[in-house]
Amino acid sequence: MVRKRMLRYKYLLCYNLVNIEIDTKNTVLIITIFLTKLKFRKRETMKKNKINSITNQTTKKPIDESSEIDESSENVDIENYPFAQHGFIYWVLDKIISFLFFLNLVELFKFLAACRSKTDKQKVYRKSIAIDVFIVLKWTFLLVCWNLAIKNNIILYIVIYLIISNVYTYFYYHLWGSMATLDGKETIDWLKRRFVSLMQAFLFTIVCYGYMYDVYFTEYFLWPDGILKTTAAIQFSLSNSIAGTSKVVVIESFGSILVTTQYLITFVFIGILLGKSIPSK
Repeated sequence: MVRKRMLRYKYLLCYNLVNIEIDTKNTVLIITIFLTKLKFRKRETMKKNKINSITNQTTKKPIDESSEIDESSENVDIENYPFAQHGFIYWVLDKIISFLFFLNLVELFKFLAACRSKTDKQKVYRKSIAIDVFIVLKWTFLLVCWNLAIKNNIILYIVIYLIISNVYTYFYYHLWGSMATLDGKETIDWLKRRFVSLMQAFLFTIVCYGYMYDVYFTEYFLWPDGILKTTAAIQFSLSNSIAGTSKVVVIESFGSILVTTQYLITFVFIGILLGKSIPSK
């Protein structure tokens, strides 16, 4: 009914304009109906925005009716620009860390172990076994290479990769990824396993650097007399990790750079330990 009247008044308005015969009564009535229609549409739009904001709300905060339209527009901006909420530095760094996740060899072990799992419980069990198998394999590889004093560039690159992936794995799962916070769902056994894994990763880094000091970069250090070089290398690597003292002396600039990288990796592990030890509440 209203629509028919609207069409009738539109026709009258056009007719009056064409014939330059302005009927005051009809013109005022048409303008009034148009303004009423416009106001009605505005109310409908506000109601729809209010319903969408209530539906998308995830926290139990009071709704501010005066800012509903502004909040919905801000959400649209954040969706269009992913880094608008946290800044572009965090966004770029998050993308890089997420990309490195797929280059981690232990994730391949976990994927292959869980690809045929039928239940979530079975998937968790197989992933845990895959992690342990990977840890045993990398320790075996490192100790065999050191025992045989293998000095090969390919082996060196593999050891460097293992050091980086070792640090990355525990940084990602303890501080960065979604598993870093479980909102109180951790069990005692899960916390113990996590601590043991972190400690063995820290020890693995120490042994890796000892291997490189002893076999690959021995000429950059002055080794003490009367001590087996392998023992001095592991002692030197351990002292670099716990701020101890050692009789090994750095004599070349590259040796200082190598020791500095070990300091940085040790700092990451200490940061992980402190980050998980300090209570959040």
